[in-house]
Amino acid sequence: IASLRSQIEAGASAVQLFDTWAGALNPRTYLQLVLPHSRRILAALAEYGVPRIHFGTDTGPILHLMAAAGPEVVGVDWRTPLDEARRVLGPEAVLQGNLNPAICLEAPEIVDAAVADVLARNGDHLGHVFNLGHGVLPETDPGVLGRVVELVRSL
Repeated sequence: IASLRSQIEAGASAVQLFDTWAGALNPRTYLQLVLPHSRRILAALAEYGVPRIHFGTDTGPILHLMAAAGPEVVGVDWRTPLDEARRVLGPEAVLQGNLNPAICLEAPEIVDAAVADVLARNGDHLGHVFNLGHGVLPETDPGVLGRVVELVRSL
C-alpha cells in the first residue's frame, strides 16, 4: 500500500497491483489466501481516484476473482485471449494486455499479425489498454516496440 500510495503522490496517473505468481494458484486457494489482501490493497488506494490495475500471469481461471478485488482495470497476459477474458468478465470490463512479449522477437509480419489479432479479439470494446502481456524481454529491439505502437494507433 505504501509503495503504490507513494507512486500516486509522486504523480502517477494509474497504479498496478502486479502479482506475477497469482496464476500458479487454483481458484479456491486464491479466494482464501490472496483475494482478501488484494481487496485491502486496492481499497486503500480508492481515495486517490486514479485507475487501479490488477495484473497477474496465467490467470485465466481466476480472472473473475481478480476483478472481484475491485480494480478499474484487469490485466490479461498473453495466455488468455481477450475475447475469452471478456466472456468471463463481461463486455463492460476494462482490460489491459495482452500481446505475447516473445512475439516482439519475431519477423515484422508475425508481429503485425499478432497485434492485429489482439485488437480483433477485443472487438469494438472501448475498454482496452493495449499492452504486452507481461513486460519487455531484455533482447527486444526498441524499434519493434515503436512499430507496435504505430500499428495499434493505425488500427
